[in-house]
Amino acid sequence: MLDVPGARLYHEIRGAGPVLLLIPGGPMDAGGFTPLAEQLEDRYTVVTYDCRGNSRSPHQGPVEELTVELFAEDARRLLEAVASEPAFVLGSSGGALYSLDLVARHPEAVRALVAHEPPASSLLPDADRWRALNLEVGELSRTGGTFAAIERFGAETGLGGGSAPDDPTPEEQEAGARMMGNLDLFAGQLIPVVGNYEPDVEALRAGGTPIAIGRRRGVDGRAGPRAERPRAGRGTRHRTRPVPR
Repeated sequence: MLDVPGARLYHEIRGAGPVLLLIPGGPMDAGGFTPLAEQLEDRYTVVTYDCRGNSRSPHQGPVEELTVELFAEDARRLLEAVASEPAFVLGSSGGALYSLDLVARHPEAVRALVAHEPPASSLLPDADRWRALNLEVGELSRTGGTFAAIERFGAETGLGGGSAPDDPTPEEQEAGARMMGNLDLFAGQLIPVVGNYEPDVEALRAGGTPIAIGRRRGVDGRAGPRAERPRAGRGTRHRTRPVPR
């Protein structure tokens, strides 16, 4: 565990080589990265962790304190504790936004970043619609319950919960139970707050850290949900670069 102001961060370290920090988003915790970490541990020192407020990383304060900036600062403190030089970082979903904020404010800490599917709806042409939806989901979680809020969010975004393994291992069952326990925080705080975060595109450009933006593709080969282009002048020229090893 790493003690940081207002929280304790559960983290795991495996492998050897340059440090690679994997930042989860939403209800996901370190366990969601286990298969990827096991594939990379022969080349990297892979660091995975539970973000504060999720699973095994208790947050000592009101959930209203949880912002993208605070999650990014936690990532910086974790890198400070485990790395002696700039590290590789991969952030997924909300974790991609945390990683972009980390690079915007502390470019010296990150050697290269892969931001996988950052839900940067504030950069979309219909940003007002997504902002309203995110706030609606947060309010619905308080008035109608977590699962009603998650259902509403999924109906609008096309994002489902995915399929569970046919024969889950005890570890997979435990990880699934932990992540189910994180849904209240996800619906009530992370969707309305993290979902409406606007990356500092100019700071990202100025910082010089190589950044690759990843996105999934649907079964027909087209981009998945919410993959519209940002408005002109708000990130459209931010290049995707290969990440060196």
